[in-house]
Amino acid sequence: MSDRNREDLPGLDLDRLAAWLAEVEPDLLAGPLTGRLIAGGKSNLTYEISDGRSAWIVRRPPLGHVLATAHDMSREYRVMTALAGTGVPVPATYTLCEDPDILGAPFYLMERVIGTPYRTAAELAAIGADRTRTISTGMVYALAALHAVDPAAAGAISPIPRRSARLHGRARLPRGGGLPRTDDGVR
Repeated sequence: MSDRNREDLPGLDLDRLAAWLAEVEPDLLAGPLTGRLIAGGKSNLTYEISDGRSAWIVRRPPLGHVLATAHDMSREYRVMTALAGTGVPVPATYTLCEDPDILGAPFYLMERVIGTPYRTAAELAAIGADRTRTISTGMVYALAALHAVDPAAAGAISPIPRRSARLHGRARLPRGGGLPRTDDGVR
């Protein structure tokens, strides 16, 4: 991983992150941080950081204005932390920062898990049917483990209230999803 500074990594100021980590996890870092943006994500930003000895992942919302509920790092962190030990394969979570003054938005630090993200059918075709079947089977087992978890018992935050509020708002729209008619019958 090459040495990068904050100009190279929009949304990740390595000096500020290192200073914050030194306060909250004083024995974590063995040296100065380097980092890289992990490309391919669809929403939240994911960075790999390293101190030369160990590597971790930092997750934060996208740059610019975002809806608070759409990129809730606190919720993502709490759910993944709650799933640890349930049989659902999740990386270890280390620390959550809800102070936007550190990196410009809430973020969290988690374990770096070695692996290859397959994003396209062509990538899977290149590794062959047997390997693709093994990966797909593993994904099914992971989903089955997730569905076997009782969110309340695990301490995970239930998505039901958030989703219910959105659905309730939609339920007030007229059938057909259109706009309500005005007095003159125009939509």
